[in-house]
Amino acid sequence: MNDRITPTQARGVARVQELLNACAAVVDEVGIERLTTNLVAERAECSIGTLYRYFPDRTAVLRALGLRHFEELHTRMREVLRWTEPDVAGYRTLLDRLAIDFLEWHQKTPGSPVLGYGYLFDLPISEAEAALLGGVLRAGEVPRLMAAREIAQFFVPEGPAFRQVASDIEFVLMIAFSLIERASAYRLSGRDSEPCYERAKRTLETTNMVLVLRFEELMRGSRDEAQLERLADALMQEMPIDLDN
Repeated sequence: MNDRITPTQARGVARVQELLNACAAVVDEVGIERLTTNLVAERAECSIGTLYRYFPDRTAVLRALGLRHFEELHTRMREVLRWTEPDVAGYRTLLDRLAIDFLEWHQKTPGSPVLGYGYLFDLPISEAEAALLGGVLRAGEVPRLMAAREIAQFFVPEGPAFRQVASDIEFVLMIAFSLIERASAYRLSGRDSEPCYERAKRTLETTNMVLVLRFEELMRGSRDEAQLERLADALMQEMPIDLDN
């Protein structure tokens, strides 16, 4: 198979990225509810017909933007894994580094604050999306599960331990996105979102401590119930209850 991209294909790839850049900029300005394909095409300086060559509707554009965000996060994850040892210390470093990277990425990346959790990590990738965007995206995969499995496979072999680690990673991803969506609600309403990001950072730190303890117990084959209970109490104190607290 010829893996080279022809000039026509290269232009198509560039056009898709231009449309996604335009979508990110517009959705940052007007929000998801007011986003239209016409606005995206206008910002990308192309015809609406050109946009429809790649995306059937605005939902497809938003979804593609979310999947591009996933690829960016996935690339960061793999970079961290390259310098990580597959032991308890490496697991702790990985979780802490990914939490910091995720929060920084979210605050700096156009379009990310207004995309919901489902657009990013929680829907299976379609064949059309995989063909259009390529990269690490594989049809039928759920990005959240894909990332969790890759991390788990780095640290433990297939089996009960693998399933626990993968489940723990899924859990921390869901916690992270819930916290980020709360911060985004503040940011988009014009309120000061910095306290929300600080709380998100503290909550993820405590969550990671719980996961590292579970990983340590898994490696030595015993449990420290008292320590787990203390960390669970600390986590409950950090978790936000509603948007007004």
